Amino acid sequence: MIQLNEVALTNFKKYLKLPTVHPNDNYNDCIKFLYNIATAMNLTVSAVNIRPNTPVFVATWTGRKPKLPSVLLLSHMDVAPVNPEEWTEDPFGGQTKDGKIYGRGAQDMKCIGIQYLEAIRNLISDSKTCLRNIHVCFLPEGGVGCQAMASFIDTNEFLSMKVGVCLDAGRASATDDFLLFTSDKICWQFTVHCRGSLCHNSLLIAHTPGEQLAYIMKKAHEFRQQQANIIQEGNTLEGVVVINCTKVGGGNNQQMYLPRELTATFNCLIPWSHDLNMFEEILNGWCRGAGMGCTLEFHIKQLPTPETKLEIDNTFWIAFRDAVEGMNLKLKIHNGLNCSDSCYLRIRGIPCFNFSPIIKTPFLSQGPDEHLGVQTFMEGIIIYANIIHKLANVP
Repeated sequence: MIQLNEVALTNFKKYLKLPTVHPNDNYNDCIKFLYNIATAMNLTVSAVNIRPNTPVFVATWTGRKPKLPSVLLLSHMDVAPVNPEEWTEDPFGGQTKDGKIYGRGAQDMKCIGIQYLEAIRNLISDSKTCLRNIHVCFLPEGGVGCQAMASFIDTNEFLSMKVGVCLDAGRASATDDFLLFTSDKICWQFTVHCRGSLCHNSLLIAHTPGEQLAYIMKKAHEFRQQQANIIQEGNTLEGVVVINCTKVGGGNNQQMYLPRELTATFNCLIPWSHDLNMFEEILNGWCRGAGMGCTLEFHIKQLPTPETKLEIDNTFWIAFRDAVEGMNLKLKIHNGLNCSDSCYLRIRGIPCFNFSPIIKTPFLSQGPDEHLGVQTFMEGIIIYANIIHKLANVP
């Protein structure tokens, strides 16, 4: 077991050292790294490019009854950008300090991918077998609306896996409660275009792109504050719309002239039970109020996805629950706080459990000094091994 732990920790650190920052991802080195781990474990491997420089890597542990619907273990290879000046440790150094492993992706979500593989290694070492095939899937583009899964799910490669249940990442818990998420928020990404006439800056004409943009930003801030007030009244992030401006663009190189167009791009996470028609009308109302030159362009406009039902006739839920109870873990069940790759599987009726075996740890996903305790990482492997074994042996 000591040797297995050393291998797992070494692999985790190596994975963290790969700077797979979107959009300048270095997936080639990442695929080679994962390929070497999987083939050394005698897993079957495959890779498919769904677009140029957009590879999906899958490692498969074949079960005794491979015709049964399989177990899919999801993670993504890309990580969020970093500002090294905000870090006290090298974000791509894979360093250990005071019992914690530092690096971008330590929580979101390179830890998960390695834990999946190391959990299977532990099961193989213990001479355990499974009825169902287990596919460990490493995706790109997790940080840009999970668009890789949106494409991958329609490929022959995905369909051939015959997925019956999916395990995906959750998030770190600051308490001793493990968090399970049974739904996804709906992701909308859109740009508001504020257009006017190109003219000299000595004029004070109405409805300039700048005035339109100021109006849109004001309305977005007011809506955002309304949602924050709902939380202050005792509600949680689960039930509110999270809207953030992620990019402002436009202008021209000649500062003597007003620009023809300015833009603002927003990312929205909407509760799955929310009235989408009403929310879209709110956005259209902002554009009408800003002026005739203001229009809305959607980049991602997801539809509602059903939540995974935790009922007795869901045999995969019973297996998951039994595994958790067998380890005496405290489980807290929530609706989703963000949008994960699982949303595209839930649309197909595939039950999905968003779960990360991380407790007593501050939530540092995409933040500075992202880290994970060594003991938490190791314990997570054992937790995953028990859950995966249970799911893969549902008759």
